[in-house]
Amino acid sequence: SLESEEAKVFYSVAMEMVDMEFGVTTSPEVFQKYEIENNRVVLFKKNADKIFGSKIHSHSLLFINSTVQEQKNLLPEYRTAAKDFKGKVLFIIIDVTGPVSHVLKYFGLSEGDAPAVRIINTDTTKKFALIGQITAATLQTFCQGVLDGNVKSHLLSEEVPEDWDKGPVKVLVGKNFEAVALENNKNVFVEFYAPWCGHCKELAPVWEKLAEKYADRDDIIIAKMDATTNEVEGVSVSGFPTLRYYPAGEDSKVVEYSGTRDLETFAMFLDNGGQLPKAEEEEDDGDEEEVKDDEEDVKDDEEDDEEEVKDDEEDVKDDEEAVKDDEEDDEEEVTDESSPPPANETSKDEL
Repeated sequence: SLESEEAKVFYSVAMEMVDMEFGVTTSPEVFQKYEIENNRVVLFKKNADKIFGSKIHSHSLLFINSTVQEQKNLLPEYRTAAKDFKGKVLFIIIDVTGPVSHVLKYFGLSEGDAPAVRIINTDTTKKFALIGQITAATLQTFCQGVLDGNVKSHLLSEEVPEDWDKGPVKVLVGKNFEAVALENNKNVFVEFYAPWCGHCKELAPVWEKLAEKYADRDDIIIAKMDATTNEVEGVSVSGFPTLRYYPAGEDSKVVEYSGTRDLETFAMFLDNGGQLPKAEEEEDDGDEEEVKDDEEDVKDDEEDDEEEVKDDEEDVKDDEEAVKDDEEDDEEEVTDESSPPPANETSKDEL
């Protein structure tokens, strides 16, 4: 039903995501064509299989505004350059007036940045930006440079906020990350987050309390960085939140935090120089030993039970043999009583 609770949720999502096209239908023909059932959502990914299913991993994207003739005039130049890289680079045209806000955000662009050219390697997710005029010649040089590894990757970064260090939690962006997180005389605990991440939102108040707890410590910095709009060379984030501890010292190694996300455990981690206390590890080992002992006890019990069953089976077997012997004895007695006297002997009655 188009008035159901599910439909109302669908409508509310459609109202929020204005850059995507939504539709609803009760047409039996549509249900039959796409082999769907009632109250199901079908996602139409236009050209997605051709792009993301391609064996070509270098993708060049030209962002243009189709309503501006000057930008539309760049298309012949773009197509000319594409001929020289057939099988090497996949050339894609993005109209910024369409429902592409998520694509623009991913590349750190806005509609006003068109025309622009970006190359992304879908294997490494590294991005590259063409600087300067967009012509067939500059495109050819740019693409070849990326393929040869001669073009430096383009890293996203917001501008450094004026108050980035005013609060308990320091705000990092691509442009100030190295200066803060890799400072040799500081121990920096960084949360890489995404604004839309539910776990990150739950962690926020705990992270704030942690920063307040260590606000008076000159050797410890609690920081955060929006990893969806900021990138750092050599720093890869594949999930949110990602928590990393950058110890002081030139040769120190980054520690990936994988413990419990609560204030007490965070504090123990920091107070112990970027690792969970041995007591915690020993407690975990103790738990493992208890489990192991329990498993051995269960195994012993099972073996005892098996022995008891075996003994019982032998007793039953002995009883069966005893019964069998008794039956054989009874049969012999019956045979002796019922058998006639020998022919050569005289019966008492006959006398």
